Amino acid sequence: MQNIEPLLSIRDIMTIFGISQPTVYRWIALARQGTSRFPLPVGDTKQKLRWSPDAIRTFQNATAPAPAPKIETAAARSKRVNAAENRLRSKGVNVSRKDSQ
Repeated sequence: MQNIEPLLSIRDIMTIFGISQPTVYRWIALARQGTSRFPLPVGDTKQKLRWSPDAIRTFQNATAPAPAPKIETAAARSKRVNAAENRLRSKGVNVSRKDSQ
């Protein structure tokens, strides 16, 4: 016998992704425009929005977290700026810093 999973409600979606109800509606709107891979609800009625657990799992697995932003240290920035200034000086550009006066 096949195991039938119940459909997920909007509250389930909010809990799974840790988002608010307006965000769910925004994701649905983006999916209808074709700019999001968020699955559209099945049996879409204004009163009851329900999602297939398989579709949500697929979306969840395909949505990878964004990589952490690279933070540049002061020493690395100083080295990068000095290298850029040296390149400009070698081309004959007058480079003067306001903070060195």
